[in-house]
This record gives sequence, structure tokens and C-alpha cells, in this order.
Amino acid sequence: MSELADNITAMEGVTVGDAGDVAKGCQHQLRCELAALRPAAALCKQSGYHLEHITCLDLRADEGGCMRLAYQFNQQGAPDRLLLHVEIAPDAHGVTISDLFRGADWYEREVFDMHGVIIDGHADLRRLLMPEDYVGHPLLKDFTDEDPERHIMAAPMPAPEAKNEG
Repeated sequence: MSELADNITAMEGVTVGDAGDVAKGCQHQLRCELAALRPAAALCKQSGYHLEHITCLDLRADEGGCMRLAYQFNQQGAPDRLLLHVEIAPDAHGVTISDLFRGADWYEREVFDMHGVIIDGHADLRRLLMPEDYVGHPLLKDFTDEDPERHIMAAPMPAPEAKNEG
């Protein structure tokens, strides 16, 4: 493990993920309790790492019935990718790291917009991809689109009629 991964693993509320994670393309996968996320992210920042990505997985019907927030950090130069998995109850809130990593702003908004996870402390948590008045969160596994006009907007366009040049 890298020095950063060792330091984060030593924090309370952080454990090492599965042993086969290097083969999956992630050099260090750690499980992180929500309370340890901000301190772990701050340590990444202090160590010169940047935020590559944040996403969410709907595991409510699968592994433990939770929502999994995934935070991916890396450094410039020799790669040392660090993936933090934070599992929260379906009705629980996440916590922002957008004050530590400015790029987290839109990722956190996307997690809210697509999965419905409220991110506490976010300065401007509103829809990012869907209209403000949209009902639902499209990446939830139980999502059903209630818009009666959606089939019209998604239907293929008819081919233009050929002009008769008689």
C-alpha cells in the first residue's frame, strides 16, 4: 500500500476493501464510514491528490440494501489511485467535500439529481441534468418515468417526404 493509503486506513472508520482490487484496476480500495469521509478527503488533499470522480450505486436490492457513494482520488505522475466506498442507508444523507475539492460540486449535484442522495453542506444542491421540476431520480433501480409525453420525445423522427419534381 502507498503511504497515503496506509495513513487513511489507520483512521477510525476506514477498512481495507477486497484483496483482488488491484486486479480490477483500482490500486487501493477502502471502505469508509460517512464520519471518516471528510477527514480522509482532507488527507488526500494535503497529500497532493486530486479528485477524479464521485458516483453512486443503488444497491438497495443487492449488497446490504444501501446506497454506495464512491470517491476516486489519484495523484499526478506515478498513478496511486485510491477509491473510497461509503455505504449509507437509502434515506441517509451524504456529506459534501466540495469545499475541499471544487470539482466535487457538480459530481455531488449529479448524485443528488440521478440518485436522490441529499449531500449535507453542499452550497447549491439542485438538479444538474434534469429540469428543476422533474419528479424522480432516473438512476434508481426502481425508477419509473411517469411523463406521459416521454414516448413522443423519444420516438424516431419520420423521414422527410421526397419532393415530387414532376
